[in-house]
Amino acid sequence: MAAKAGSVHACYRRSAEMLSVSELFQRTSLEMRGPVPWGDPVTETSSGVYVIALVDPTANFAEKLSETELTRWNEGEEIIYIGKATKLRRRISQFYRHKYGRSSPHRGGQDILLLTPSFQIYWATAPDCAAAEHAMIDAFQQQIRALPFGNRMRGARKNLHTI
Repeated sequence: MAAKAGSVHACYRRSAEMLSVSELFQRTSLEMRGPVPWGDPVTETSSGVYVIALVDPTANFAEKLSETELTRWNEGEEIIYIGKATKLRRRISQFYRHKYGRSSPHRGGQDILLLTPSFQIYWATAPDCAAAEHAMIDAFQQQIRALPFGNRMRGARKNLHTI
């Protein structure tokens, strides 16, 4: 159910300072690779983390999102999802194939599929992908005071240590 454009603007989250993709990778000491446009293959087969970012963070998505989804929307923020993968190429290709509402192959982050797919994918290799994802989400939350739009909950918390 889409929200009415004029009735939901107060639901957006606004942050005083935005966080760019490159700043996020720098803050977590991870070597950023990419971007590739949404749908293009990522050839990296190692474990690591990935970030899905809007090409145009100023685009208006109010008509495409329900009021509930708009409460999680970080207006003007380019980073919309942070994920981890034991095999980056496989996990990102699963995301490309995922259909909204299904439980597989990539239910996590599926809300971004409600947006026009004008996204870019960035990634970094990390032997402990869970710790890397946790560090990235922490850095995002410290700056924005919210989770990325597509992350409904915190990432994995097992085996956490400083990267």
